[in-house]
Amino acid sequence: EYIYNLHNTIYLYLFQFPYRKIVIIQSYLFFHVTPFTRYIILYRNTVLLYYVQNLNKLWITIKKISLLMNSKISLKGKNILITGVGKGIGYNILNDFVNRGAFIYGLTRSKTDLKKIGTGKKFKVFLGDVRDVRKIEKIFNIAKKDKRLINGLVNNAGIRQRKKFESIKKKEINEIFDINFFSIFRIMQTYFKYLRKHKIKASIVNIGSIVGNNGFDSLVGYASTKGALKSLTQSFAVEKAKYKIRANLINPGFVKTSYYEKFK
Repeated sequence: EYIYNLHNTIYLYLFQFPYRKIVIIQSYLFFHVTPFTRYIILYRNTVLLYYVQNLNKLWITIKKISLLMNSKISLKGKNILITGVGKGIGYNILNDFVNRGAFIYGLTRSKTDLKKIGTGKKFKVFLGDVRDVRKIEKIFNIAKKDKRLINGLVNNAGIRQRKKFESIKKKEINEIFDINFFSIFRIMQTYFKYLRKHKIKASIVNIGSIVGNNGFDSLVGYASTKGALKSLTQSFAVEKAKYKIRANLINPGFVKTSYYEKFK
């Protein structure tokens, strides 16, 4: 149920809500709220932080979210690029979105995972590293040749790191920032140029973490990247809303993926 709701939430961000309305979703039981215009909606252990300009709209918003979260939302006609589709959340998003009718362009850096995914009529998965901008540009060009301009981007790929603050080496902090933050920054820059060139209205969903908002023991490096990603997402959303391009952040809680045993 959690994964199902996560998929629906990503869809809500990608295609349903107006520009600069939803800002962040945090799937955990504790949270911190400061702006006066930010309201909290609790839905199946998921905390939706939703910005509304009029209190009278709040109840309508709650009912709309409830309806959409309970429905099997169609993604027919949507072309979406998802990074990190080899395992965990990314792999599940790939399969779920294909089942909903979307065409997916995926990226994984694992040959084993690429073989596991195989081939299909509704998706194309490429082998590559998110730090390789040329690979991203190649995928965009392939989508153009396929006559499927990409109107949705899910930046899911990332690495974990559980180390005490004083033990983190320069090489380690540089690596996790390069993958978890700077690669997404560069992908978003590349995607924005692509969107403006082809005059596409689109949406970006970045996968953050509850760790980006709350302090956790031995997760200083990882949390720092997710905190930076939150700021990037919010600032980009404000700056590019005028082009009908949205950017939002989803902060999942602890999910039992292939990293579970190493990361718990």
